[in-house]
Amino acid sequence: MVIGEAERTAIDAAVAQARSLADRNTSAEHPHPVHVRLPMDHRAAISFERHAAGLYRHLWIYVETPGSLPSMSSIRLIAQEFGFDLAATIERHTWMEQLAPEHHAVNILEMHLRTPRSAA
Repeated sequence: MVIGEAERTAIDAAVAQARSLADRNTSAEHPHPVHVRLPMDHRAAISFERHAAGLYRHLWIYVETPGSLPSMSSIRLIAQEFGFDLAATIERHTWMEQLAPEHHAVNILEMHLRTPRSAA
């Protein structure tokens, strides 16, 4: 898979839009994700979610073809393009999710900005 300038521009716009949605609606724990079409029938979606510990970014990576999953190399490449460093030692959760019959996504949820502890 090759991510070109058009895809990078779409990814940057999606990240900015997802962050803007989270900033505008601070009461929503799970705002709607922003989706991006990628080469080889891959798709990704990004959202920023507020949890007790802080602001997390949530990336879904999936393939439109029924029964197909993204390869590990595709997951790493797409995550990197969205600004995730999978080698970093930060709080991160990963799991598989069934989106629909024969359609699954790899989910990556990682801490983006920790909520400051209260001085009280």
